Amino acid sequence: MTRHSISRRSVLAGFAGALTATTVAACSQPGSGGSTGGGGGGGGGGGTGGGGGSVMPTYTPWEGVTYDLPGEVGRFTSGSTTFPEPIQMLSDTPGDGQPFKVWSFVHENVPGRDQNRFWQALEEQLGSPYEPILSLTPDYATKFPTLLASGDLPDMFPIPFQYAGMGQLLDAAAADLTEHLAGDAINDYPALANIPSDSWKGCIFDGKIMTLPIPRGLTSTWVMTNRQDIFDEVGVPASPSSYEEFRSMCVELTKTDGTRWAIGANPLDYLRSMLSIPRYFIEENGTFTSAYTHEGQKEALEAARDLYASGLVIPDAIGQHANQSKQWLVAGQTAMTWDTYSGFLGFFFSLGVPAGNLNMLQIPDWEGDGQGMAQLGEPNNILSAISNADPARIPTILNIANFLATPFGTTEFLFRKFGVEGVHYNWEDGVPVPDTATAPEAAVGQAYLIDGPAHLYYTGLGEEVKRMQEHQKQLTENAATDPAYGLYSETRSGDGPALEAEILAVSLDIVSGRKPVSDWDGAVENYLSGGGTQMCDELTEALQNAS
Repeated sequence: MTRHSISRRSVLAGFAGALTATTVAACSQPGSGGSTGGGGGGGGGGGTGGGGGSVMPTYTPWEGVTYDLPGEVGRFTSGSTTFPEPIQMLSDTPGDGQPFKVWSFVHENVPGRDQNRFWQALEEQLGSPYEPILSLTPDYATKFPTLLASGDLPDMFPIPFQYAGMGQLLDAAAADLTEHLAGDAINDYPALANIPSDSWKGCIFDGKIMTLPIPRGLTSTWVMTNRQDIFDEVGVPASPSSYEEFRSMCVELTKTDGTRWAIGANPLDYLRSMLSIPRYFIEENGTFTSAYTHEGQKEALEAARDLYASGLVIPDAIGQHANQSKQWLVAGQTAMTWDTYSGFLGFFFSLGVPAGNLNMLQIPDWEGDGQGMAQLGEPNNILSAISNADPARIPTILNIANFLATPFGTTEFLFRKFGVEGVHYNWEDGVPVPDTATAPEAAVGQAYLIDGPAHLYYTGLGEEVKRMQEHQKQLTENAATDPAYGLYSETRSGDGPALEAEILAVSLDIVSGRKPVSDWDGAVENYLSGGGTQMCDELTEALQNAS
């Protein structure tokens, strides 16, 4: 579809209050709806571009580092059970001596430049003073419109998750990167060229490369994580072969004395995958329809409602935040929870779960006829943009972005993730071990401007990395991506998050027994009439224009 351009000044001044999201997606928590069945939200964490076509950057994998668990793009993530000897990837300093100004966010307040040895070292690595305006993660989305309204754009800035009016924002504030990155031109920036095409697909709007990706690969895909030690103790299968067997497993895993429940999160999306129901949209012969009209929706709702009513789901799970669901699993109050691949490894290094105690279920076909259809997460966490204020400086900013996108196994990656040896980390038994007192200095917002491809490595968790990669191999034998990914809908960008929140609320009421399953039909009608049909029409047009 064609967007109507408006002036840069009017957009930057008029976007205060236009933001619909209240959080920014972070790598440790890719979606706000995990335990509520909401997935990543209607707008998607990566963005909705306007089709790739001939402007797609050439994917040129960098072969400087060999991984002991090589991946396959789109199927399973590369991984390492040991930390490789770092190799320098880039030979030139990327900056030009002029300040590199950014907006970004951090999870906790960090020391200022004069007291921050990582910040000082980063400026040496970049060859430019680093001048960020930093917000805490929960605050960035709400502060972003005010920053825009000031009209004083930095060189780079991340765009908040589910940003309303993405098209207008890019028209007014973002540089067109097409001539610098399309096709083989991207090979001037080898770390950017090393980012898979799926991530770049979400950066293309109206046939132009307008943003840069923060890749996450498959790590934002939702899976049913389980306490394998509890499964072994009870004697249930590692994965069910059908919905009927899954329900029977839930009965066996639940203790009747109220000390353990089978599930600690809303199981609706897991059941939808058994019925091969897409997350948001169905595309058939070039035409989009809403996945909420799928004939299996009410069957999935009825089953989820039954699991809850039968006491197989912990009572407070419906609508609960994912962090609480994690705590229930860690404490053994539940045997399963709905979380992401990134969350799986986080159980070990953040929550102290003993290695070997967790696993992930595969998705069976509802009737037991093979494998259900997994719904893969979007390839990007969020997107960032380069300001259009100074076109002559775009190559310099792209050189800096190239440095910030260096992959696992490089000296540049080691620095930007761990900091300065002897200050922020030390080598122990062949791995960099962070100094807990100084390591927080190394998070000054640079990770949310751009990043390298996803990679599986966590110190001491080699077997868990193998387990995750093997799970991905099987899961992706029958998996689907959002067909709207890489396509732009103005209605979805603006009204999508609110519409998704409304229909999510109805599904929660149904699963928890507050509303009957029959109310789903009315909720779908409201969704479609409120903008859902318009979204489908716009996506259909966008797909036709991209063909």
